[in-house]
Amino acid sequence: MKVLLFLTVVAVALGDDDVVDEDRGDSEYHFAWLHDGGRTYDWQGANSYCSSLGRGWKGISIETREENDFVTDVIEHHELPWVWTGGQRRGRDFVWPSGARFVGLNWSHTGGKKQPQPDNREQGGENCVAVLNDFYDDGVRWHDIACHHEKSIICERDD
Repeated sequence: MKVLLFLTVVAVALGDDDVVDEDRGDSEYHFAWLHDGGRTYDWQGANSYCSSLGRGWKGISIETREENDFVTDVIEHHELPWVWTGGQRRGRDFVWPSGARFVGLNWSHTGGKKQPQPDNREQGGENCVAVLNDFYDDGVRWHDIACHHEKSIICERDD
């Protein structure tokens, strides 16, 4: 309840113009760490943070190579170790909150088990998608992660 109240206060305190950190034509982006004092969230909390920004805000859906390159640049520029996306596992597949078809553009070739991602290694509970910055000496790549881990998030709103 306190987290929801905090997120509501953040959303009200920030005018709509103040939440957009990057406008790239069809989408606007919000970098949570620039507005929340560097807090981290589990996957659900991170995506709730995005929703609290107002109508249409969700965790990022990385739908194209260009958008993936943009996310990589943001992570490298801000020297972030990792960020959540809006991606999550549904059944055997992953889905984006935008509803766009999930294409695995940037899965890592390695992980904790030294196997290609997604590897679902935490007792079959890696159901959320994060972008990790060279965590396994693999560059900025996608990993399936257990949703209870805490990270920041990039939020997205389609124009």
